[in-house]
Formats: sequence, C-alpha cells, structure tokens
Amino acid sequence: NITNSNSNGNISNVVPHSHPTISPRYSLHRSPSLTQLPLSSSPTSLSPLTLAIASKPTTPSVNFLRLKSEEIAQQLTLLDWEIFQAVKPYEWLSVGGAKTVYLSNSPNIGKLTSRFNKLSGACLSLVLGAVRLRDRIKVLEKLLSLANHLYLLRSFHSMMSILGALTHSSVARLKHTWQAISKKHQSWFGELTLVTDSKFNFRNYRDILNATLTTPQLNTSLDSPLKSSTGLSSSTSSITPSSNTNALTSSNNSIYTSNNTPATIPFIGLLLTDLTFIEDGNPNSYPSHPHPKSSSSPSLKSQEFTSHTPTTPHRLINFNKRRLLANLMFQLEKFQYCATPYSSNITHSPPIQNTITELPITNETDSELYARSLLLEPRDSKSDEIR
Repeated sequence: NITNSNSNGNISNVVPHSHPTISPRYSLHRSPSLTQLPLSSSPTSLSPLTLAIASKPTTPSVNFLRLKSEEIAQQLTLLDWEIFQAVKPYEWLSVGGAKTVYLSNSPNIGKLTSRFNKLSGACLSLVLGAVRLRDRIKVLEKLLSLANHLYLLRSFHSMMSILGALTHSSVARLKHTWQAISKKHQSWFGELTLVTDSKFNFRNYRDILNATLTTPQLNTSLDSPLKSSTGLSSSTSSITPSSNTNALTSSNNSIYTSNNTPATIPFIGLLLTDLTFIEDGNPNSYPSHPHPKSSSSPSLKSQEFTSHTPTTPHRLINFNKRRLLANLMFQLEKFQYCATPYSSNITHSPPIQNTITELPITNETDSELYARSLLLEPRDSKSDEIR
C-alpha cells in the first residue's frame, strides 16, 4: 500500500521506493539515471564498429553556446509550459492503463516525455561531441548554468533532463573535465544534485514542491538550491511576478479563486510514477462482508487486493484510492492554473527556440556513448595527457 497524503494535502511519500527513473511502462527512452551508473556496466572490449562510431564526434552548436543561459532557460520553460498547461485531467488518469492506451489517451504527456528525452540526448551529444578539453569545459559549464536558471524558474522538468545527462555514466566519468570547471559551477552542480537526490523518495525535491504549493505568490524567484538548509543565496532572479489576477477566476470554484501558486513545471517522470503506484497499487473496491476472524477461515486476500475489480452491489468503493488521486489532481491543477503563468512574463523568441529544437541528438547506445567517453578520457589517463 502507498502512503496517504498529509492533512494539508501536500505531496507525501506516495511511491514506496526511491528509484530515480519512472516506471518501466512509461520509461523515458534510455532515460539516464539521476545518479551515476556503476562503471562495471561499461563495455570491457570495444568492437571495431563501436570504435568507428565513437571516433566520429558531433559538432557542438556554436549558436547555443553563445546564447545567454537565462534566455535559453526561459524559452525551454515556455515550450514546456505550453504543453504542460494543455494536459487534460483524463490524460493523467489514463496513466494506469496499458501502454498503448496511455499513449493514445495522453498525447500531451507523451509530448513532455519526448521533450525530456530529446533534451537529455542533446546534452549528451554536446558534451561527448566536444573533442578538446577546453570545449568540453565550456559545454559543461553552459549546461550547469542552464540547469541553475531552470531551477530558479521552477522549471523542474527540463532541469531534471539536463542533470540526467550530466550524471550519465559516459559523462560522469570525465574526471579531468569535471575537475577543470570553475568552483562556482561545481558548487551549482553539488547543490542541484541535492535537490534531485532520489534518497527517501526524492524528499528534497518534494519539499520544494510542497513549499511552492503553500507559499503565497509574493516573490516567485527561488534562491540557490536548498537555501533554507545550506544558507546559500544567489543574485540570479527568476521572472518578475505581475499583478495579473487569475484568468480562471470562478465564484463556484475555490481551486482557482484562491490559487496563488507561483508558476512551476514539476518533473513529469515522478508524477507518472506516483500515478502508476496509486492506480496499480490499490484495489478499486473491497468486499462488503467482514474479514473472517478465524485463521482457519478461507483467505479473502485475493478478493480484497485485486485491482480494477468492477464494483458490484456486494463490494465497497475504495474511497481512499480516490482521495489519493484527487489530492494529486488538485496539486496538478494548482500548478497548471497558477495566477501568473510564464507566458505573462516571458516573450516567445523563435530564433532561440529554433536553436534549441535543432540541437543534435545522439542515436548511439549507452555502450557506444561510453566508448566515445573512453576515447576522450581513457582510463587511468593523466591530466597532462588530456588536451
């Protein structure tokens, strides 16, 4: 069984495990883990074909590296926001079904998943496509700066995508590159990995979402990650909140009239995991007759805990499951229909959006990516051997 939400309706530990990726049924295409994969998973021997593929580096986008990280983060956020706002309630509720049904009934969730995969793949291409050490340093610092700006904008979906690429085994093992980046960028990476730490069911990340839901919209900018815990601060600010009232004000619905939640795009992968465990981990109904007191009586386990059993006059509706779904849907609606959406403060920039969408995306397997990484920085290589 899964843990119920608390009395304030905040996101609680719904998933009974802390795996960093979403359920295999909805797994992102080669979704990189948010923690470094063991190096033992790397290939022990490289075939000529793998070496040939790994020896063909891609060319980093010069325009991308020249753009301001804040501008890129804003356009990424705006692209995600337009899709996230378009997700209908029935799309979230379709997550517990079969994969084919899920994909056909949840087109906007599929688009967000696709954007996550493409951005992560583009980040891998940018880092591993930089042959020279100084170029890799520039790319790595650019991506860390971008991830930091996405955090400040509460654009957690794209932020998780970038961090997933940076913690992929083929990138995480580039020790000479990581040691050469500035202290500021190293500090950002350390703080952001604390936010996305999968321990205790992503407790740090969930705490941030809970604070976002319960904090009035007086200042939508976030300071440095985990400021309350580390005492750190950042001079970088997010979008400026306006005085616009909620466009969905309705005298009949307090969800919208009292919604002061700042604009936020949650990590969709974790939401899908929560929805999957709520749907698949709880029965739709229970038998109406009492549980037998005698241990010798026939067990009703198969009747009590069978998911998706049609409700009949002899069964009782599992309202606890409906309550869990309702709480999560309520939180999603508060994010989707916030008082000041990103579109109120960020202007579309087609040139920047085109640069983002045209970034090269690797089609190589994890083994091929690791082979490319080994060519860039061989095992046991010295710092003076890397150029």
